[in-house]
Amino acid sequence: MTELPDLGRELSPQERELIRLLAEWTAEQLSLGEGAERRSHLSIKK
Repeated sequence: MTELPDLGRELSPQERELIRLLAEWTAEQLSLGEGAERRSHLSIKK
């Protein structure tokens, strides 16, 4: 896992959980093999 940037303070448990879930979800999306296609759809929708 990559190191998170120093935000100048400790993250709360809720923030840590949110980051963990986001990282997990991102890895899942990329592992589907449609990462680039999916990202282009997301950027169009805004």
